[in-house]
Amino acid sequence: MKYLVKKVSILFVLLSLVLTSCSSADISELEEIQEIYSPSETPYSNVSNAGIVFKSGDWVYYSDDNYKLVKSKTDGSEKVVLTDDTPRFINVVGDYVYYINVDDEFKIYRIKTDGTEREVINDGNCSYMTYYKGWLYYTDATENNRIYRMKLDGSKKKKINNSQSKYVVISGDWIYYSNFDDNDSLYKISIDGKTEVKLYEYRAWYLAVDGDWIYYSDGGDNDRLYKIKTDGTERTRITRDICAFVNVSGDWIYYRNDTSYKAMYRIKKDGTERTKLNEKVSLYINVAGDWIYYLVLDETYTDKDNRYMAYRMKLDGTNNEKLI
Repeated sequence: MKYLVKKVSILFVLLSLVLTSCSSADISELEEIQEIYSPSETPYSNVSNAGIVFKSGDWVYYSDDNYKLVKSKTDGSEKVVLTDDTPRFINVVGDYVYYINVDDEFKIYRIKTDGTEREVINDGNCSYMTYYKGWLYYTDATENNRIYRMKLDGSKKKKINNSQSKYVVISGDWIYYSNFDDNDSLYKISIDGKTEVKLYEYRAWYLAVDGDWIYYSDGGDNDRLYKIKTDGTERTRITRDICAFVNVSGDWIYYRNDTSYKAMYRIKKDGTERTKLNEKVSLYINVAGDWIYYLVLDETYTDKDNRYMAYRMKLDGTNNEKLI
């Protein structure tokens, strides 16, 4: 009997060591992936604004004025066209650029950062794609805009929720989104899909999550700029401005002010120092490093397709320039 107990104990120890080894390997691999991702200079909230830019190291990847996927140094030099595809929801992980190809029915593509090995990894009609901890999260219109995740090679696809989801933003281990099956109200769900919480009963669009706060356009007050805690408490109006395309960087909230000719503004998180940054109709406000990348409507363009031009400016509104 003692021999049997001793044998079982040894097997238990060996099994524990194997599991610990596997866990350590997984963590090591995850840390390696996170190290090359560098999300700190590319806020997750860019995803709520179509993800038109991504900064990785000394390179910026973005959709230029000709709608192509390009990369350049942060000062604009050494511009290289990676593909003629029109990209949205750009993510850079390691040696690959992941993006949704507008020109091919919003399928998910990836391409090497040197422009080689372009391939489709998901043939759905996708949106709001974000890389997080070894997975690509996205919505799929062919599946009623449910949230899914998959591995970087397109394998192990898994459904996360059962609601039509838009303005999807990941923060911590939670996914925040507007539930279009429930009057566009504000929800969050754990990244494994096991826990879902309703945070606010009225319409919440253009979500930007930073720390313990969600910044958004509040349909309960005519789409004015509000903030609410990530647990659904302390809902607070920041300004009476009607807002769209909300994003956050540092102490500032950036947004399009629809009560002021749709120009771009910024305001402190406490509601002070409200400042107008440009005079143009601004869309898809993205942050990358010290720059804001955004699109403006070309009012001289008469084609039936809306023509947008790509711009960038410093976070304080200076050095406003067209991307060529």
